[in-house]
Amino acid sequence: MGMVRFGIPEKITLLLRDAIGATVFVETGTYQGGTARWAAGHFEQVITIESSLSLFNQYSKSLADLHNVSVLCGDSRQLLCEM
Repeated sequence: MGMVRFGIPEKITLLLRDAIGATVFVETGTYQGGTARWAAGHFEQVITIESSLSLFNQYSKSLADLHNVSVLCGDSRQLLCEM
């Protein structure tokens, strides 16, 4: 049947990073912070945006130890326009 995998395709993401020289990773939808934590080890700066206040409150603290990760709460459509 195949394998179901949640999250980004890590190998493709790294290939794209290297191909274009990306140093910033932007994620919309932090959820439990797994992708942001992974990206912190592969990008100079990580910006993750969570629209759910309860998820933001629950998981932003777990990412606080990562110096290159910024966790924002709000509507990514609006916050991305403000960057």
